[in-house]
Amino acid sequence: MDKTDTLDKEMAAYQAGPFDDVKIQEALTIIAVYAAQMDYQKCEADVKRIEAILESHPSFVARKKEIFAMINKFVNEMKLSGSQKAIEFAADTLTPEQRKIGFELAVEVALADKSLTAEKEKMLDALKNRLSISKDFVEHTIRNQTEIKQKTSKLNRQKRKIGSLQLSTD
Repeated sequence: MDKTDTLDKEMAAYQAGPFDDVKIQEALTIIAVYAAQMDYQKCEADVKRIEAILESHPSFVARKKEIFAMINKFVNEMKLSGSQKAIEFAADTLTPEQRKIGFELAVEVALADKSLTAEKEKMLDALKNRLSISKDFVEHTIRNQTEIKQKTSKLNRQKRKIGSLQLSTD
């Protein structure tokens, strides 16, 4: 191998940066971090929320500590390099079926507060386009996740009500 080939490979590795050779779980993590649209100054709650979502998802076999490290790595890298570059690498890594899983994770992260703001809708639309997700799948996923969030919220309210009734009878 001559010096030109070596230099070309080194330049390509430098330009690709930390998003080169992204694995499936890393690509899904990038999508979840992107969906959080977090304020990097106040991201602790977002990181914990993403960690809980990923940890409970069947596509993740990594342990909690590994998931936390991946999230932090990509939060920092996306802060420095920009989220669009990361999403490009993530999308290129995933199969069409894995892209759907990534989009489902993104919707779950984006709808943490049970509302789809115009900003979140714009972000999900951009993600839909980059991941080549159909409009029908997007609508179905958002509708399902909204229903899940509403049911969970209702159950939590009922549990709090039952808990307060038990406290008052004790």
